[in-house]
Amino acid sequence: AGLHFRDFLRSIGVSGDAILEQLEADIETRRTFSGVEMQVSVGGAERFWRLTGKPACDALGAFAGYIGTASDITAAKTAERRINYLAHNDPLTGLVNRARFNEHLKQAAARLERYGSSFCVLYLDLDEFKAVNDRGGARSRRPPARCRGRVELGAREYVTNSYLNGSPAVALGIFSRPGTNALAAAEALA
Repeated sequence: AGLHFRDFLRSIGVSGDAILEQLEADIETRRTFSGVEMQVSVGGAERFWRLTGKPACDALGAFAGYIGTASDITAAKTAERRINYLAHNDPLTGLVNRARFNEHLKQAAARLERYGSSFCVLYLDLDEFKAVNDRGGARSRRPPARCRGRVELGAREYVTNSYLNGSPAVALGIFSRPGTNALAAAEALA
């Protein structure tokens, strides 16, 4: 005899996944499910499946199991991740763009208003970077990635660096630990 469908899903699903738990509840109560997308591990590789199933009964009306489909949607999920990344990041440096920076800034302002969580915006003037970038093109975009690491290490919390107007010049720091402040982050960058 094979595995019960629920046990099979547990064997390939991600432990603690809310979608898997909801799917198990649907199976336990013999409910129909449709278009459920879940992350699975197949042969150690991350995959994404879309599942649809409905309970099936035998000729006497007794529950006999599920009839359904499973579609591998990994390629679509990979493309979706890439599109999302490119919509929010500079593809050469990895730094977030203006749209993503504005999202982070709005989130930080909302946390300040709701919870009193502090944040800061540091403007980093990388001397003549725009002029270097304009002359050197893509090759000259590598230094900001190194700078990004310094900023993240310096703040010891959460920092978003942004690539705006052809220059990696802005960092948004979210400081939630007591004693962490903008001055300390700025001094760490010096």
